[in-house]
Amino acid sequence: MMCMAKLGPDAITEEINLDEDDSTPGADAEITACTSLQCQQRFKELQEQVLAAQREKQTASSELDDLRSRLLDFIEEINTTKKENVTLRKEVSDQRKLLQKYNRVSMLAVEEYEELQTNLEMEKDLREKAESLAQEMYIEQKKLKRQSQLLLQSSVPSEQLLKALEENAKLTQALEEERMRHQQKVKELEEKLDQDRLLMEIESLRRQLDLLEEDRKDLESKYLSSESTIRNLKHSVDALQKRVQQAENPPPPPPPPPPPLPPPPPSAIQSFISMIRKKPSISANASKKESAAQTASGNIVDIKKQAVDEMMARIKDGVRLRPVQNVNRLKTKPEEKAPSSSAVQELRGIVNSLNSSGGARRPRVVGTLATETELERILRLRKVTTEQDASSRAGTLTTLESKSMPVLGSAAGSPLGQKPREAELTNNGSLLVKENREDLKAASQ
Repeated sequence: MMCMAKLGPDAITEEINLDEDDSTPGADAEITACTSLQCQQRFKELQEQVLAAQREKQTASSELDDLRSRLLDFIEEINTTKKENVTLRKEVSDQRKLLQKYNRVSMLAVEEYEELQTNLEMEKDLREKAESLAQEMYIEQKKLKRQSQLLLQSSVPSEQLLKALEENAKLTQALEEERMRHQQKVKELEEKLDQDRLLMEIESLRRQLDLLEEDRKDLESKYLSSESTIRNLKHSVDALQKRVQQAENPPPPPPPPPPPLPPPPPSAIQSFISMIRKKPSISANASKKESAAQTASGNIVDIKKQAVDEMMARIKDGVRLRPVQNVNRLKTKPEEKAPSSSAVQELRGIVNSLNSSGGARRPRVVGTLATETELERILRLRKVTTEQDASSRAGTLTTLESKSMPVLGSAAGSPLGQKPREAELTNNGSLLVKENREDLKAASQ
């Protein structure tokens, strides 16, 4: 039926015609007419069946969609129930932990209650024993009193007195012995009670300590986990801050490398080296000044003592000291100008000699102008650095020694921070003064 539903009406009629080809041509028209009506009816039935099947299919597809939507709803409900089950399990575990703690605490309370109850029962027993002993003693005392009264009545007064005294002594001894025994028993029982109480308290304290240790371990684990999370957060925050800073402040581009200096002429270098060798005294004086600066900066108190000793020696020799009018005048600036001017004169003399020796190679005017400009710049930087060093090191000496030794103030305030100089020849034949690396760094800054 399904295959017939898929075939069209033309194919069905063709099949019917092929099956009936063997019949006679006269009866073919009637048969074809009859069969065509039957086929049409059959075709209509099949079409109706196909339409019914399509309707059933549509209803089935709609039902399937409904079932799918229901299935999705059920899956969502299952997921929500699973999540709720997880939360409920966590809550149940927490509740169980709390119940365990409460059970432990209740067990401890029950044990303490039992201990107190046992102690109470023991105390009751002891009290009853003490009351029974007291009653027995009271009864014995009454009996003894009655016996003593009867004896006194029956016997002679003297004999009665003697017997009463003897009985009284015996009774007193027995009473004292019983009292001592009773006290000892009471002490022993009290010691036992104290020991039992201490043991029970120790056990309860141990249990409480175990509980506290478990709580402490839980808290330590929580603390460690929180610390690890805090560290991770700090690292992430630092990394984010660094990224933000890098994004806000990009690194500056690197400075271009300086151009390489061409080699100086050999004749000028040789002449300069020969001139430096002729003056070893300058380097010796510079090294002495460096050592004096180091000792002065390290040992200010020794310099004060030496200055005071020199002043006293001059006073003994008869040298008169000049009076001081203004302390602020005694500065290191006038003393610093002399070495700078002398250094300028020496450098100018060296430049003139070099220019006279190498005048045939290059024009003289350009070299002198370049040397003057470079020398002025370098000497200006050197003056700034030397003034700062001298004012920082020798300023304290001048202010402290100005009141006691006005003549020696200039000697003590001499520049201590002078450093040896070096000279180099540039490409143009001009002369440059090089301070040490520290001065160059300070000048560049």
